[in-house]
Amino acid sequence: MYGFVKVVLSRKGFDSEAGGGYSPFDPQTGVYLVLPIPMDEMDGKELNISTPLKYEAIHIKTEYLPGYSASNLGSFLMEAKGKKATIKGKESEYAHLDPWLGPCPWLAGDSNHPIGAFGQVDKPQAHLHNQDVGKGSLFLFFSRFVPIPKRKNLIVPSVSSEHLDRGLYFIYGWLKVKEVIQQYEDIQDPKVLSHHPHATKKYFETYANKPKGKNTIYIADEFLFNNGSNFRGCGYFPRLNKDLLLTATDCAQQPRTWIPSRWSLPGFFFEKSPSCLKRRKWCRRGDGSCLVETSGQWQEAVFEESEEFCQWFCRLLAHVVDNV
Repeated sequence: MYGFVKVVLSRKGFDSEAGGGYSPFDPQTGVYLVLPIPMDEMDGKELNISTPLKYEAIHIKTEYLPGYSASNLGSFLMEAKGKKATIKGKESEYAHLDPWLGPCPWLAGDSNHPIGAFGQVDKPQAHLHNQDVGKGSLFLFFSRFVPIPKRKNLIVPSVSSEHLDRGLYFIYGWLKVKEVIQQYEDIQDPKVLSHHPHATKKYFETYANKPKGKNTIYIADEFLFNNGSNFRGCGYFPRLNKDLLLTATDCAQQPRTWIPSRWSLPGFFFEKSPSCLKRRKWCRRGDGSCLVETSGQWQEAVFEESEEFCQWFCRLLAHVVDNV
């Protein structure tokens, strides 16, 4: 086993409440883009970085997704609405860009900062604290993605266009924790100070009176493993694929019961019983896998590493051809 202290499934990116839609992907090639959620009212300009980051200031690679010509996220969102994609709107012109997982496939120019950091606060952070998530833990980030229009579905051909348009959950990145920061003065990386939305004195002061839910920044390790492998401690999977898929697509033959939040997972998930999913409806299947209903408001599900997990994680990493 790899010695991860804890493993965390972490939901990050646009959703129906934070952003009013889901992130886009190309069902033909697996190329995708994770949309950062809007800053909520509590954040305000004072809690974000010194220069609040507008969507229009986040530069993306032109024509990164087929059919889109936008060069920044602000223009992309406008273009997506015009194409009647499943992106209805956003609550703010300012973006809460988090996590940062090193070099990003879709960001361009000075918007692409190679830092590895993830911030959490309040009740979600209290949950991570109670689950002993810290140095040596592994975050696996996931989100819900909807297809861009007029592209052939080659990744999950068993899913009808009607179901595909409702979105699928995929894992898109990882971060192994090297350091846990809960005080502004402990931030050493100037790039984190300059660009991460949680790296301000105001943010730390706002949550200082919450012993378990303090503003916390998880800094990525340089490498994922301690065995000489040069896999980076954080990164984005280059493309979405079936191995990264969480949604149970074999239920698509049952139109009235198929939902994106019904996941198909390897059997060890049932045995490990991740936090936040312990009391959900689970079903073991004959092939050793399991189904679980994951709907509801939760951000992180924590579980223990196992040999079966390590084998599964290695299969995911086999797709990271650009990361070795």
